[in-house]
Amino acid sequence: MSVLQKLTLTLLISLPALSGVAQIDPALTKVLTGYTYKVESGIPGKRVYISCQRALNAQGDIVGVGNLDAQTKQIFDNLKVELARVGASLTDIQQVSYRVKNLSLVRTTFDQAVSAYLPVSPQIREFKDVQTLLKDDMLLEVEVIAVVN
Repeated sequence: MSVLQKLTLTLLISLPALSGVAQIDPALTKVLTGYTYKVESGIPGKRVYISCQRALNAQGDIVGVGNLDAQTKQIFDNLKVELARVGASLTDIQQVSYRVKNLSLVRTTFDQAVSAYLPVSPQIREFKDVQTLLKDDMLLEVEVIAVVN
């Protein structure tokens, strides 16, 4: 793993005492189809937080310059490795946040690329349209929260 990858990965683990998972719709606002607004996590286990996953290979080079699908695949391959290091997998992801340089790109084949790695959508998904990322050729950054039993 390159120094850049080590610097861009923030991995925090905590061991909360939890008791179940429940989707909770907001009391005062209309719920839009396909959105979950709050999740109460009560699963016994540890929480794993991974931030700023980028489309970097083992040498620290950007994979898929100008190609959102290729960058998405590299990021999820990286996530798979990092989660495995702490005994977790992609199926343990409860929340995923995407920072996308051009949100209109998401409407093309992004969902297909993601569904290959996350066949079941995490409880909470968040998209942020951003103007810049760490490097000009990066189109996407991903953060996840996983809960491991």
